[in-house]
Amino acid sequence: NGPKGCGLEALAEALARPRSRGLAAAAARAAAALTKALLAFHDSVSPGDRHGPIEGHPESADRVSASVARLRGNREVWRALRKLPPRRATDSELQLCHDESHITGLQRLAQLSGEDGKGRFVPASGPVCMGGPCCEVREGTGNSDTYVTSGSIEAARLSVGGLLNMVDNVMGGGSSSSHCGLALCRPPGHHASRNRSSGFCLFNNVAVAASYALDRYPEVSRVMIFDWDVHHGQGTQHIFEHSSDVLVINAHRHDGHSFYPATGGSSEVGLGPGRGYNINVALPQGYGGAALWSVCANVVVPAARSFKPDLIVVSAGFDAARGDPLGGCAVPPQAFGALTAELRALAWEVAGGRLLMALEGGYHLEVLPDCVEEVARALVQDFDIEGGADPFAEPPAWLEGSLCLGAIRRACEAHHALALKLPLPASKAERRQKTAVGVVAAPPQEQGKSNGAAQMSSCAAVSPDDSTTAKLDEVQAVATPAVSPLPSCPSSSLEGGDSSSQPPPKEDAGPAQSGSDGPSGGKHRSRRKKAHHTNGSTVAAAVAPNGDDEPGPELADQGAAADVPHPPPQVFAGHASLELSPSELVVRLSPVQRPKDILVSSEELWIWPGDEVGSEEPQKWRFQGVCADPSGTLRCVEFRRRKREITVRLSLGPILGGAVGLVPISA
Repeated sequence: NGPKGCGLEALAEALARPRSRGLAAAAARAAAALTKALLAFHDSVSPGDRHGPIEGHPESADRVSASVARLRGNREVWRALRKLPPRRATDSELQLCHDESHITGLQRLAQLSGEDGKGRFVPASGPVCMGGPCCEVREGTGNSDTYVTSGSIEAARLSVGGLLNMVDNVMGGGSSSSHCGLALCRPPGHHASRNRSSGFCLFNNVAVAASYALDRYPEVSRVMIFDWDVHHGQGTQHIFEHSSDVLVINAHRHDGHSFYPATGGSSEVGLGPGRGYNINVALPQGYGGAALWSVCANVVVPAARSFKPDLIVVSAGFDAARGDPLGGCAVPPQAFGALTAELRALAWEVAGGRLLMALEGGYHLEVLPDCVEEVARALVQDFDIEGGADPFAEPPAWLEGSLCLGAIRRACEAHHALALKLPLPASKAERRQKTAVGVVAAPPQEQGKSNGAAQMSSCAAVSPDDSTTAKLDEVQAVATPAVSPLPSCPSSSLEGGDSSSQPPPKEDAGPAQSGSDGPSGGKHRSRRKKAHHTNGSTVAAAVAPNGDDEPGPELADQGAAADVPHPPPQVFAGHASLELSPSELVVRLSPVQRPKDILVSSEELWIWPGDEVGSEEPQKWRFQGVCADPSGTLRCVEFRRRKREITVRLSLGPILGGAVGLVPISA
């Protein structure tokens, strides 16, 4: 009944509203169709969700901001990424992988930091919170490396939540049809276990995401986690080591005791129902892109095809990149992009294309953005699902470095008879035989080129008195690859000398040293003296040179013949005993020769005899009734030359009950 034009205007406005909403929805659908991958990150804008800063600490907010700035600068990649909104992980979601007392303890540390404005450090060993009605909170001391500020826990919740949001989207719970994505998680997570935060990590982003997918989506019954960070993801391993639903594959630098976290030997294969679902490829210092490609081709691909995961999650640390202050390795940024492209092909083959990448390490603020850009470009590039070669079948010609086939073979040997039945790459003897019967060997200089310019001999710098040297100490000195003669081993605390081990399952063995022969200012600076037998012959340190040979024969004197035939392994015919004390296991073996290599895990002990030149096989024992502490240390190895007796001291782990002893493992 109003003015004549009033009704028409109202009608026009009413018609326009749904149309505009429809156009907006159509525009959103069109934009989603153009995006090819997901991106999750969180820029801290207030102290309430800001992690840090701590002066001089390598884990800073600049890592994410520099990476996002690089992606924004690449307009083609940035437009192809769908940015997910922030999401906060709840207590119930965090408790899928973390104890409630651990979450409470971290929150209390954040509150203390907010009260006085000072950062707090979590303990270098043991839990943050002792539990109980008083919720006693422990703070770290001078050797701690993982900090908490007032906004750290909120930032950690957003870090986990961004990855959970990505799981929802790739599983069809969101509005995106993308199958892959990149989460710039900060703080990182793969060193965090159920009740401990370490290695700059508070909550384990990847572990919570895997557990969340298994818990929420019935179509997900198996998840594969591949961790290519230079540091072993011991937190992820410990969370899932009893599970057969999550396959954890780690490819990392392992120098024994001298490189954080001193875990991740090839014999750490999982426990109980999870035995066979934890794979560790322990690589030498200075490995390059060719080594990671070789790990994927020889381990990741056959393991994934056997396991058949419904979701693949990658702990994408970039501290193995050339120039990183904590890594000491030589992987070029473009190698991470090449690996990602092949992992996409593998994900389409076994997991319906579902592939998530989560940032872990990477502390060079110029190199890290290069790596992130390469991975993002590989995620958004056009991909032929039907065609193309098998994943990792054709390595790029520009890849450099050793293939590290010795380290890879050790990992495959540990799993050859377990659930995944990994195929064995050719041994060094088999490769040598193949060359002898039909392959024309290239000149020495050409062989060096084909094997890669980054081959090296590395020796673990033993720090015998501190098995939990903080990861933060590594920033004090950058280890650079160098070709050097086979190094000698440290002097012994007894008359016969000692052996150190690379790459051991948990720690490097070495006696305490004193004076000028001991560690001097950090884990990269230990010096070594030559040890001698009674005849004065030099004994090489127990390391696998170039990462391309099995331990044992290559640890003999360099003058030894290279083509000595390998005799079959011999059964140990001497005396073996296992003794218990309140804090350690003591293994005594006699009579034995001074060993060249020793590998120890929570369940097994492997020793390569010293005088069996050319022996490829170690003598092996399994602990009965007790385990070594998987987070502890190989405390000491003593060799008494006159008695021909070796004593190995280990941190005591769980006591299983029943008879305690050593059970020989038949060859």
